[in-house]
Amino acid sequence: MKTILYSLLPSLHDESGHVAIYNHSVSQAARTNGWKHISLIPKNCQIQAPPKTWIRALHFNTQIMGTFSVVERLLRPFFGNLLFFFYFLRKLRTKKAVLFLEYYTLPVLAALAVALFCIRPKVQFWHMIRFAPGQLKTGGKIHRLLQKLFDWGIGKNGTVLLSDSEPIAKELSLFLQKPVRVIPIPHTQGVFRKQTLSASPILCWWPGPPRSEKGLTMIVEFSRRLSQSSQPIQLLVADALQTDPTFQHKKVQFLPSILSREEYCTWLSRVHFVLLPYDKQIYGNRTSGIFVEAILSQAIPLVQADTWMSHECLRYDLSDYIVDWSCFEHRMSDLLGDQILHKRLEIMRQSYAEYHCESTFAKTLQHLEIR
Repeated sequence: MKTILYSLLPSLHDESGHVAIYNHSVSQAARTNGWKHISLIPKNCQIQAPPKTWIRALHFNTQIMGTFSVVERLLRPFFGNLLFFFYFLRKLRTKKAVLFLEYYTLPVLAALAVALFCIRPKVQFWHMIRFAPGQLKTGGKIHRLLQKLFDWGIGKNGTVLLSDSEPIAKELSLFLQKPVRVIPIPHTQGVFRKQTLSASPILCWWPGPPRSEKGLTMIVEFSRRLSQSSQPIQLLVADALQTDPTFQHKKVQFLPSILSREEYCTWLSRVHFVLLPYDKQIYGNRTSGIFVEAILSQAIPLVQADTWMSHECLRYDLSDYIVDWSCFEHRMSDLLGDQILHKRLEIMRQSYAEYHCESTFAKTLQHLEIR
C-alpha cells in the first residue's frame, strides 16, 4: 500500500520565510520515495493559487500576533483545529498514513495530541522540534505531557521525534526520554552563485523581516556607523525599516519584505556578505536556514559568537567569520581577499551541498520506520 504523507502547516500564512519552501522540499522528498503527499494549510492562507495537493483545512487566526487575548491566542487555535482533527482522523483509514508537523504553535500541538488520544488511528506521527527544552513554553513541561498523550494514543513507537540540530536533539532526547533523529535542512534548491561580483561597493545583506532576536539592535548601530563612514559598503535591509531614520541614508538599499524564492536566491548570489548577528540565547543551538543557504551561495556569513552558526564555522576553521559586531566593517576587505578562508569556505560548501539537500533529506525520511 502506498504511503500517504500529510504535512500539517498551521502556521503557514504567506510565502515569506521558510515554511512554504520547506514544504515544497517535503513534497519533492515524497515523490522521490514514491509516496503521496498532501499538505493541510490554514483556510485563510494568503498564498494565491497553491498547488492542488495543498488543502485549505486548518484554523489560523491572523490576529494572533500582537494580542494578549487568551481567546485569540489559545482557545480559538485549539478548538478550531481540534474539531478538524477529529473529523480528519476519523476519515483516515489507511495504515500507511504519516502525519508530519513542523512550524506550529502550542495550542495546535495540544489539539492534535487530544484528537490522536481520543481517536487512536493507526498512523505514525513525525514531530519536528526546532527548540531546546528551555526555550519551549513552560520549559517544555507541556510538551512532555503532550508526548505522553501521543504515546497513549498511537503507541510509543507511533511518534518519531525530529530535529535539524544535533545539540537540540541530544537535549530533547534526555528531556523527553525518547530518541530524536537529526535530519538535514532541505530547502537549498535554487541557491546558486554564478556571477563574479564587483569589488566595490561591498554588498551586505541582513535578510528577512526586522526582528530583535535576529540582531536588529546591532544592525541599527551598523547603519548608524555606516552613514558616517567613507568605506564603500552598501547595506541591504527589508523595506519595513524605511520609516526608521537610522536607515535613511545613501548607503542603505531597501528590498521588499516578502521576496519570491527566485528573488531571494538571486539576491543571495549578488551579495558579498550575509549578516547574521542572531541572539545567542535563542540561536545557541537552533539552526538557521539562511546560514545554510548563504554557505551554498558562497556568500560570506558573518555570525554572532556562541551560536549554532559560530559552532558550524569553527568546525571548518572559519573563526574569522565570528565577528565583533561593534566594529566588524573594518575587516570586510581583508575577509574578501583572504584566499585561505575562501578555500575553507568552499570545503564547507561542498560538505553542505552533499548533506543539506533534497536527495539526502528524502533518504533520511525513507529510513524513518513506517508501520
